[in-house]
Amino acid sequence: KQPDLLKAALTHPSWHEGRDEKAHREFERMEFFGDALLNFIIAGQLIQLYPDLDEGHLSKFRSTLVSREALFNVIASKIKLHKYASVGSGEDLKSPREKAKILADITEALLAGIYYDQGLETAREFVLKYFAEHMTRESIHEIAFNAKGALQEEVQKKAQRLPDYTFERHGNKFICNVSGCAELGSASGEGLSK
Repeated sequence: KQPDLLKAALTHPSWHEGRDEKAHREFERMEFFGDALLNFIIAGQLIQLYPDLDEGHLSKFRSTLVSREALFNVIASKIKLHKYASVGSGEDLKSPREKAKILADITEALLAGIYYDQGLETAREFVLKYFAEHMTRESIHEIAFNAKGALQEEVQKKAQRLPDYTFERHGNKFICNVSGCAELGSASGEGLSK
């Protein structure tokens, strides 16, 4: 109903490049409020889903679900937010880490815009539409799993040292080769970042 809210939410501060301080401040305020809303909505749902969990476990689950990576993967990439976001030329959306941060920030601002325009229940429906399937214990543990950390722990246990990594670049992809000890062997993987 209020297109100006949508425009404000989808316009990252880098788009203004210091020319419009008011718009920059408005985006940051929306991002701040959207972050608080996301935490509130996710916390409320976790309380309902897991009456057996204590505050510590609920906090870990919430922290995992509202992380930049989760927000990027669960909402921003699914709704193809990058197609609608206005981002300055200085921001490199091709860098996976920077892309995730910027689009997670824009998702938070968008959530605030939904709240301002349609209210809490619509904002809640929006969040849970995307997060509901990720709120099982298994999904939360999968999101939180740190593969590199787990590999390093395993190699340190077996070889008392960290794994060896080598990188090759092929076009826009990196190939990583890793070896740690004879017992574990070696492996390789590829992606858009190291």
